[in-house]
Amino acid sequence: MMSFSETSPVFFDPVLPIPLLVLAGLTLAALTIYTYLQDRKSVGILSCLIFTLLRFFALLGIFFILLNPQHEVAKRIQSLEQRVIIAVDTSSSMAHADSGKTTRIDEAMEIIGQSGLIQSSLNGLDIYAFDDGARPVATKAFSQLEANGQDTRIHSSISTLLTAARNGQALAGIILLTDGHDFELVNPARTALDARNRQSPIYTLPIGSQTTVRDAAIHIASYKPYIFSGQHARIDVALRLIGCEYEDFTLELYREGKRIQQRHVAVGDELQRLESFEVVEDTPGQFAYEFRLSPVRNEVTLENNQATTFLNVSNKKINLLLVEGSPYWDTNFTLRSLWSNEKFMVDSVTAVAPGKQIVMRKDLSLGVLTLPETAEGFDAYDCVLLGKDVDRILNTAQQQALSDYVQNYGGTVIFMRGEPAINSESLAEISPMIWGKDVSGYTDLEVNRQGRTQAPFELLNLHSGQRTLQPVFGFQSGEARPLTTVLVGTQQARDSKPGISMAHRRSGLGQVMAIASTGFWRSGFHAELPDGASLFDQFWDNLILWMISARSPDTGSDYMVLLNTANLALDQTLHIRMSAASAGQLPAGLPIDLFKDGRDEPVDRIVLSQGENPNSLTGAYTPKEPGLYHATLALPDGSVETLRFAVYNNNREATEISVDRPYLERLAQQSGGRMIEREELGPLVRELLIKEEPEPLKQREPVWDVYWLALAIAGLLGLDWWIRRRSGLC
Repeated sequence: MMSFSETSPVFFDPVLPIPLLVLAGLTLAALTIYTYLQDRKSVGILSCLIFTLLRFFALLGIFFILLNPQHEVAKRIQSLEQRVIIAVDTSSSMAHADSGKTTRIDEAMEIIGQSGLIQSSLNGLDIYAFDDGARPVATKAFSQLEANGQDTRIHSSISTLLTAARNGQALAGIILLTDGHDFELVNPARTALDARNRQSPIYTLPIGSQTTVRDAAIHIASYKPYIFSGQHARIDVALRLIGCEYEDFTLELYREGKRIQQRHVAVGDELQRLESFEVVEDTPGQFAYEFRLSPVRNEVTLENNQATTFLNVSNKKINLLLVEGSPYWDTNFTLRSLWSNEKFMVDSVTAVAPGKQIVMRKDLSLGVLTLPETAEGFDAYDCVLLGKDVDRILNTAQQQALSDYVQNYGGTVIFMRGEPAINSESLAEISPMIWGKDVSGYTDLEVNRQGRTQAPFELLNLHSGQRTLQPVFGFQSGEARPLTTVLVGTQQARDSKPGISMAHRRSGLGQVMAIASTGFWRSGFHAELPDGASLFDQFWDNLILWMISARSPDTGSDYMVLLNTANLALDQTLHIRMSAASAGQLPAGLPIDLFKDGRDEPVDRIVLSQGENPNSLTGAYTPKEPGLYHATLALPDGSVETLRFAVYNNNREATEISVDRPYLERLAQQSGGRMIEREELGPLVRELLIKEEPEPLKQREPVWDVYWLALAIAGLLGLDWWIRRRSGLC
């Protein structure tokens, strides 16, 4: 609500200089008098006088408008109810006790308790807790807060807090009690800009050791389950840097314990840096690659300065089939990415018009491509990718065969663009989602907690908030079916339900990935990256390798033993599968000894046993501690197989616990707030909650902008014209 009152008399702001307006007015007046003096003999002096007065008054009205008369008015703005949010970090890093003192969460609650804010029940004060998201906390439940969140996402949490104020309210400030231990890794300048645009400054109160710590950590950002022999493989490592601004590092890469590459890394003020290495292996097998980052002076811990990954090398290329009934940009860029990848042998069929298809085959030596009619035919492919309206290409029998390929042959299928065919019962049976009809608009991708433990989606998470990961145009609505794991969601507008972008589901012996979003191809463009190094290319490479890592490659051997991954998070389960050319070659069970490097005795023993597939034995093992492991088993043909895998602690909430004061200071200052001390909390909240009457908004408004003035000018000129016509004048 606003009330208006004049605060100044009328003043003029002419559109042209006044001398020029006066000259133009006098000239028009002289011309008018001269014209009517010429007509006085034919109409008389009285009529000429009337014509002159009509024309003079009309010109005076126009002259008045050109003078642009204005007056200044004051608009009194209704003051808004002030609100302040105190947000307490409840991630598991807040359970850490610095130097044997109380835990950080207890310290934060003690600070709030000593401020007297809870006891005084201030009107306008809200308490929130945040870790992977923000949520309100009732006053009665405040004393029961626990630091058990498995992730810290400060940008997402603040985005939620900025929408907490309702109509008639203003968010005067957000006060964060946190150790700054954030893994969303969005640039604090972006978060601060969002807060500044809402006129809601952020104040940070660091919890934990008050000394500025220095810590450089390294972890594997993306890896390949296996690559083709002779192919260049890209391994990305992420450096997380706390208190290490403008330091120089040495990053070394070791292969099987021997150093093969060394790189000088000069960092600026960034919180995270991504480094990429290219390696190549000419022979099949499994190879260990270890990255070592040089320590900085006075670094708080050196345990996170190295990371290991295993590279599995195969001499068999991966066969892919892509079927698209309604081509779009996503299809074109995906096909281009897969076609340029030397490890993939791609067959594709694309419908471009009724009855017209484009058939492409990368390996022309295989002859003319004919789509399979049976599940056995589809089993020749390691992965089948389906676009939209595939029923234009695949008939009902082929769709059923594709479903059998997944459920009974352990096949892998990816729905690239949402629902592949409307009203297809066979494909709906294996779909991870129950598809809706709505398509939502422009949105950002958000990797869920389950996705951040898997290589393809951890790669997306690392690029979240950066130019390399572009928002998608939209996504098809739908709900996850039972046993479906949602890996990537969408960031939606306020009070709307988050959508599903990528979801995975086991179906029988196989698996299906559904990608509901459209427009991911835009992440294939980045001027600073060479061809093949874009996020789009890396994602599809990692996704297909991750999906097919459990399928047995044909190496000509009677037996094949595979791990579902060679890089395992501590809270994940390792799945081991042994297959044979025929069921008769498999024993009833097969023991496996599991060793941790550095120990002579096995740490555990499991037995592979027959599951649903009669041609394979399966087993599972959940490691109890991080490290390098190897599994040995004696095959029925007398040979001994050794498989290696790395177990890493993916809970960085427990391994990287340094208080990030530089991050918190930048976040606060760039939002218009500041970093505060514990004794400032109470006075600051009370100061922010003071309801100040805003200054009246003064602005100029034109006086001439009234309808009667325009009617008067038009009426005078019209009457002059009408009388002249009646008098026989032109």
